Amino acid sequence: MVLVVGIDVGGSGVRGRAERDGHVLSEASIPGPVRMTGTDLAPVVAALVRTLTSPAGPVDAVVIGCAGVATFGAALRDPLVAAVPGTRVAVCSDLLTAYVGGLGLSAATLLTDGGSGVVLAAGTGAVAFGGAPVTGWRRVDGWGHLLGDDGGGAWIGRAGLRAALRAVDGRPGGSATLLDLMRARLGEPSEVIADLTGRPDRAGAMAAFAPSVIEAAARDPIATGILAEAAVHLADTAHAATDSGDVAVVGNLVRPGGPLAESLGNTLRAHGMTPRAAAGAPLDGAVTLARALCRGTPADALATAGALTVHG
Repeated sequence: MVLVVGIDVGGSGVRGRAERDGHVLSEASIPGPVRMTGTDLAPVVAALVRTLTSPAGPVDAVVIGCAGVATFGAALRDPLVAAVPGTRVAVCSDLLTAYVGGLGLSAATLLTDGGSGVVLAAGTGAVAFGGAPVTGWRRVDGWGHLLGDDGGGAWIGRAGLRAALRAVDGRPGGSATLLDLMRARLGEPSEVIADLTGRPDRAGAMAAFAPSVIEAAARDPIATGILAEAAVHLADTAHAATDSGDVAVVGNLVRPGGPLAESLGNTLRAHGMTPRAAAGAPLDGAVTLARALCRGTPADALATAGALTVHG
């Protein structure tokens, strides 16, 4: 009997699931916020694995999906591996687990051709991961709110705030509607600028205005145009990861039924792509990868793109 564990590390906490022969044994989570460093995460992961597997017996494989793996490398990866001794452990980017879970790929598919398609995540930021065996797999955007994350929540919020400030100045492209919403929810323009300038979490602060832009789009052409441009940026990001196939769209910003989701869906279809709701979450992807590890190693190109390293 095979016992596997999947771990999903996010800024708001760490989630895990243990499965034996495809049946869920246990699920648990440790709430955040979580610092993305190996020394901070290692004891959290170790405690979660113990909680999930005691007294089930020895674990055959553990997969940990975590943001920052590709950037921080061994400094993040090695302490996580050491936290789960005596078993086969893989650490990878959370984009890889989101890809596997979002497209609902099986362990068998990961071990043969790695699947195809793309997962597009649109929250505060914006990033896509996907591809196909012929074209290879790629990570697209996710460069942060200063130079990238085009079409994400921070981008939309910033565009909305800029339109509000243009209305203050009487410049073309200004929106009185967005200015009214800024004043009602954030304060006077000078106060908003002073607050943003001194904040370390500017991306999140700007993204907090995105719902106001989405609300205004029902009656304001400037806000409507911002959402249309955001949809184009997001579709371009997905298209750069793979030029055809299914796109699993995830994130509160593009939840079904919203104006951005509809515009994004139309733009993706115009690119020849097929948008669909995600089949599962990154935690599902981590468990599937753990199942695959018990039988072999996923396709090299996919593992490389997803910063997947296997130990033990």
